[in-house]
Amino acid sequence: MNVDEIDLTEFRSINDAYEFVDNNFFEFDGNWEIGIFWNRFSGSTDIEIEKQRADLEAANFFFEFRGRNVFNYSRSHQEKSDVVKFPNLDKYESNSFTYLIERAENCRAQPLRARFNHLLWIAPKGIKNRKYGIAAIDNYLSTIERYFELFLLDRDSEKALHLTSNYEIICPLVNQVNYGYERLKLLTSNLLSSKGLTFWAKNGILKDMLNYPKIFKVQDFESVLFEVFEYQLTLSKEEVSDHLMISYIPTAIKIARKTRVDEKKWVNELGLFYMRLAESENRHDAQWLKQDYYVSAIEAFEKAKNNVKVREATGLYSALKPKVKLHNIEIPFDKEATDEIKKLQEYTKLQVNGLLKLSAQEIYRGISIGINFPKYTDIVKSTKNGENNFLNLVSTIHFDRNKNIVNTTKEDEDIGQLNMTLSYHINLYVIPFLYELFKSGVKTGKLNSRNFLQFLIDKSWIGKPYQITDLGGTDQLTDWMRLIAPSIIEFFEQMLSYTSTSYYKPNLILCIDSLTIKIEGVFRGFAERVKVPVSVLKKKGMQEAYINVLLEDERLKKYFNEDDMFFFNYLFGTSGLNLRNNIAHTFYGPSDYNISTMLLLIAALLRLAKYDYREA
Repeated sequence: MNVDEIDLTEFRSINDAYEFVDNNFFEFDGNWEIGIFWNRFSGSTDIEIEKQRADLEAANFFFEFRGRNVFNYSRSHQEKSDVVKFPNLDKYESNSFTYLIERAENCRAQPLRARFNHLLWIAPKGIKNRKYGIAAIDNYLSTIERYFELFLLDRDSEKALHLTSNYEIICPLVNQVNYGYERLKLLTSNLLSSKGLTFWAKNGILKDMLNYPKIFKVQDFESVLFEVFEYQLTLSKEEVSDHLMISYIPTAIKIARKTRVDEKKWVNELGLFYMRLAESENRHDAQWLKQDYYVSAIEAFEKAKNNVKVREATGLYSALKPKVKLHNIEIPFDKEATDEIKKLQEYTKLQVNGLLKLSAQEIYRGISIGINFPKYTDIVKSTKNGENNFLNLVSTIHFDRNKNIVNTTKEDEDIGQLNMTLSYHINLYVIPFLYELFKSGVKTGKLNSRNFLQFLIDKSWIGKPYQITDLGGTDQLTDWMRLIAPSIIEFFEQMLSYTSTSYYKPNLILCIDSLTIKIEGVFRGFAERVKVPVSVLKKKGMQEAYINVLLEDERLKKYFNEDDMFFFNYLFGTSGLNLRNNIAHTFYGPSDYNISTMLLLIAALLRLAKYDYREA
């Protein structure tokens, strides 16, 4: 439904609008469209009470349920960088709850009744009541059933996505309210036994079931392997690709373990899928990918104790290995290297589990001192020992990210080789560590935007207010926190969404854009405080220096240790990632705005925060 094309003049009163939404709920493309509808209605009516009710209705759609968590669409902040969310259930006015209770009773659309009652269930003490949780569960169940009926009619994947999203919401709700077990189980059984529901949707349902052992017991999984996975294996390859099956088979392995069925069959199936992918990969420039598929197949067959297939896959791998080329450089990605990487991943998880036993402030402090980051002297030593020495044997043409040829000096090339070695270490060691740390920390609640900002306020110069003089000569008190807070809040919200649901892909464009530019400002603010000039003479007169220029100023370098300066130059220098330049000039595309970039920015902010600008 195109919300902008709805003719609002047809509605004689807000009651007509209520009826329209009730009758057409399943035609809207998600809750956000309903929120837009009510915003439009509010702007179209001249009746004050209708405008107020429409605004209240829209506000209820600024909340979004993802798995077991509820999120707010809009956020703001006050003085001292307090994190304030809008709307905030804890601060909802009494008339807003009165309206919510009224709508929960009077609306006819079951998804609306589910939403309104769910909001009342998680409301503050005095409003919260188990009857709302029960009503939400009953209506979520009916909503899922309706989406299932609609999907079977038109096979629209959006209907299946709404079905699985609502299923992901209802499982933790049933678990909390302690109600609806049998009806949920019956619905689940019908969904899984249906030949019409897509396999990816069934896999999502099974993953949710595995997360709630209080609801779903061993007997609830006993026929699943046969009815879902065995059945899928009998279908043609067109139904589900081998690529997708590889991501689904781990669910079957978990179910086999839970039901104490020999998992070797499913591990072996995983190996067969990898073999088929390898056999189908015939692109000349993608033989490295074919090799990787063989490695994965070998690992699966070894776990399945299928020695015949291990020998077959190993033979194919060995025959392929000499042919693997990437720009005439053989990729040293053999089984031994893969095993070492997996050991590193296991060590990283153990390290993160240990860190998460500490306080949030201790964790942030650890990042600020460069835990798990390589030291500058070690990078220099690694580079001199030959990690990148092969570059000295060839003529090198340097391009920027927009394919422009860049003139470089010998010094630039030396720095470039150091950055290449650092990049290798960051991608192999640092980013996996930070990713696991923040993913687990956010999911468990140990790390959040509130304690991150509080750490900066309590423990760093960045969190301290400072005085500026405006153009009129008036002294004003300001601080960096109010500029940094929106990016940090957005990042943690995105990470919490990402870890709360299987159906959400984080979008970090806003927070990366914001934090990158703000960090440049923070560097400039530090320089100003230590009396290092931040203006440079250019053709058009005196202008503020960019961050890469500030980092080259010898007067500023003495305030930072060499490890931090090396990392700062890697992120913002022209020979490194050049983040500020690439973002300010929109050279980055959507795929460049990834979690890795944001994690490195957060690490840079914390490493900058630890310095005392009063001491040289």
